[in-house]
Amino acid sequence: MQLKEKIGQNVSIVGKISNIMWQHMVAYEPDYPEILYFDPKNGDAQIVLYAKTQIENKPNKYVKVFGKVKEIKSSRQKGQKIEDGDYREYHLIVNRYEYVD
Repeated sequence: MQLKEKIGQNVSIVGKISNIMWQHMVAYEPDYPEILYFDPKNGDAQIVLYAKTQIENKPNKYVKVFGKVKEIKSSRQKGQKIEDGDYREYHLIVNRYEYVD
């Protein structure tokens, strides 16, 4: 899924909370203080999640997260470079989640 095409929209993604934290830009979300790194099941690049509470992995289960796509922008060299010289990443503000097989 191309998150950059879904900015401000609600989406769902299946994957696992990662034990490996790649370098990402992060933003402050006061109502969503937990910052988590998420590896989508379909093999897409790792994304950052913002959640109200910690989300744990369960053995033999994936996590399906539901939330709104947020664009993070910086002039520093992180994320995807855009023509205007800025760098962008696309994160998810999690409204809810569930465990799936």
